[in-house]
Amino acid sequence: MQRRPPIPAIRTDDNPIERRTQEFPAVVPETPKPLATPFAPDLDTYLKNHSIKDPYMTPKRIQLDLDELERHPLEGVNVGPINDNLYEWMVALDGPSGTVYEGGVFFVDISIPTNYPFSPPAVKFRTRIYHPNIDSQGRVCIDLIASNWTPEMTMYKVVEGILSLLYCCQPEDALVPAIGLMYLNDYEEFTRVAKMWTKRYSIISPQEKERSDEMTAVPME
Repeated sequence: MQRRPPIPAIRTDDNPIERRTQEFPAVVPETPKPLATPFAPDLDTYLKNHSIKDPYMTPKRIQLDLDELERHPLEGVNVGPINDNLYEWMVALDGPSGTVYEGGVFFVDISIPTNYPFSPPAVKFRTRIYHPNIDSQGRVCIDLIASNWTPEMTMYKVVEGILSLLYCCQPEDALVPAIGLMYLNDYEEFTRVAKMWTKRYSIISPQEKERSDEMTAVPME
C-alpha cells in the first residue's frame, strides 16, 4: 500500500496577495489641484492678468463683454450670439422714439475676429436704412471701429456706438455723400425719405403697427 506524499505546510510569510502587493505597489493618487477660475471677476482684472500670448484670451474676453451687456442692458437693444457662436452676434435695435427711425426694428450682424480685442469687430446692417453713415451694403462708418479702436474697448461700446447712429447722424463724415448732403441742405426731404425707408424695409414694432392701423382705419358710418 502506497503512502500519500505529505502535504507541504503553508508558510505564513508566503501570502500570494502580500507578494503581489510587494511586486506591484499601489499608486497613491495625487491630490487634485483646484481648477482655475475660467473668467476674471471684472474686465480690468482680466486685462491685467492676461497677455496677447494667451490662446484662450479671445473667448474669455468675449464672454466678459457678453456678461457686461447682460448686467447693463441698453434700452431698445436685444443682442447675443447666433446659435451659441461667440464670434457671430445678432443685434436687434428698436428705432428710437422721436427720430426718423421710430417704430422700426433694425437687425445688425457683428463678426468678432479671432484676435479680438486687438482687432475690432466687423459691423453690418442687415436691414436697409436711409442713413448718411450706413451704405446700401450695410457697412457702417463709426470712428470707434474705423480708427479709434484699442484693446480696452468692449462690445458694450460697439453696440452703444451703433445705437447712437440712430439717434444722431454724422453727415460731415458721411459714408454715403449724397445722403449726407441732403441731411445738411434739405433736412425736410431727408426726413421724408428716411421715414419712408423705415416703413418699407424695417420690421415695424407692434406699437407702431397699431398706431398706423388706427390712423389708416376707415371710420364706420
